[in-house]
Amino acid sequence: MSSTKSVFVGGEEFLASVDKHIWGSFIPKTIVYFWIPAHTVTFCLPPDYRVLMSAVLSLALGFILTFRPKAPVKPQA
Repeated sequence: MSSTKSVFVGGEEFLASVDKHIWGSFIPKTIVYFWIPAHTVTFCLPPDYRVLMSAVLSLALGFILTFRPKAPVKPQA
């Protein structure tokens, strides 16, 4: 069994590595313009259809994450 050392990334390291465009622009827009209205519709449905709607929303999440703008790859020095 190979031994790998896991590295804990603390708050400062994590915040330094976060893409500011994604967390500052993309995520808030998807929450306000998609997730809040989508969940409002979901909870207005009868209980039997909520599970189906949540499955559809999980597919939508996969679609959104697949087609979001990707950051350009920076060459390593």
